[in-house]
Amino acid sequence: MVTRWRADAGAWAVQINPGCVNGDEVEIDVLARLAPAETLERLDNPPESSTVRAYLTEAPEVPLGSLRGIGKGSAPTGAIQTPGGGVTTTHEPVPAFFLALGVKEAKPVTFQDPNTGVTSIAGLLEDSADLTPYRLLRACDVVLYKDRFGTATNWQQGAGVDGSFMQFDVGYSIPPEGLRSFGYVKLDSQYTPPVPVDPMTKLLGGFTDSTNDSLKIGTVYLLSPYDASVDDPVDDTWTPYVEHSLFWNLMHATNRLETVANTNLVLPLPLAGGIAQPLVNNILATLNDEADKVAEFLANHELAGRFWSV
Repeated sequence: MVTRWRADAGAWAVQINPGCVNGDEVEIDVLARLAPAETLERLDNPPESSTVRAYLTEAPEVPLGSLRGIGKGSAPTGAIQTPGGGVTTTHEPVPAFFLALGVKEAKPVTFQDPNTGVTSIAGLLEDSADLTPYRLLRACDVVLYKDRFGTATNWQQGAGVDGSFMQFDVGYSIPPEGLRSFGYVKLDSQYTPPVPVDPMTKLLGGFTDSTNDSLKIGTVYLLSPYDASVDDPVDDTWTPYVEHSLFWNLMHATNRLETVANTNLVLPLPLAGGIAQPLVNNILATLNDEADKVAEFLANHELAGRFWSV
């Protein structure tokens, strides 16, 4: 990745060295007025105000969007409860490289005794009393995405007399904008890798999986001068740094799912003109539901894909 200040956009921009996913192009969204001439020619010169999908091989320079703060002067990323019943803020740690360049860690702020009616705050005075000069740090993650079908679980209610009370179904969803054919890159303020989902959450129904797989390409950091204020905009006086997390072309594939054919157990009873049939089907419904639930869940529980280098 290469960064430079774009005066026409009033922002720092990043150009990503081109790579392929499954041998195909990788796209990135950019305003038409900032897109490369090769992109505009390929798309028959769209309006300047529109957003176009440029190929990385066309060398687009995309302005950095929302930036997150790291270190002193940044917002908390979360909070944890203290043993005494208070709450302490948490912050993203500053990489050691930038600590050496003058960035300071953000001081946690603790709110004590929230249940007594009197709240004491610790940490603010200590931070404001530190008058030694420091620099601000902002960051943006560059992330590769590949669309796929997502898994959705649901319970379908039966009538009982048909041999089923409740059956567990695994369905599939697509992104709201539709499946993109190519992999694509987005600039995220902070990338959060997907975490495994508890199987019980899926089994309870009402679960919808992600409709894409993702992988962080790298992070762009912007370091302020020493005299910068927290409210100052990020401009061309800041210094860019790039951390790379990915260097190779990739392959991508999703899990292969096999079709599950479930047949309800039914015990035909021709006696008395079939009067007892609904009763027997109700008894068998529980077994049918359990067998269906296990078969569907074990065979079609997720479509999460994988990236690998070639």
